Amino acid sequence: MTEAYFEAQQQAALLSEAIDLALGIRHLTIITGDVETAADAALIEQLSVAARRGHAKARLKTCRSGNDYVTFYLEPIAGQDKPSAADDFVESLAALAEQLNPSGWRITRSPHYIA
Repeated sequence: MTEAYFEAQQQAALLSEAIDLALGIRHLTIITGDVETAADAALIEQLSVAARRGHAKARLKTCRSGNDYVTFYLEPIAGQDKPSAADDFVESLAALAEQLNPSGWRITRSPHYIA
């Protein structure tokens, strides 16, 4: 693959994120490292349950994950007039992730996985 290809992919990812942000969709990525124990999996499940439960002004739109990360896409509930309605939900989930963090997680408010 060429450098130009990777640059085009990066630009497309940034454009996608900008569109999401303009629509009020917010992102939270937790880079967990490889999940090796049932205890690790249980921590991630706790976070996922909280995301699926939703928030007063926002809800989980979708979730993407791999063996070592999870990204939550959070959107305002219909009728919310502020595009930032999902911001409180992001902060709430980020705080929970910090509490659950077994000491190796990296938490970022972006959909971009940065190893």
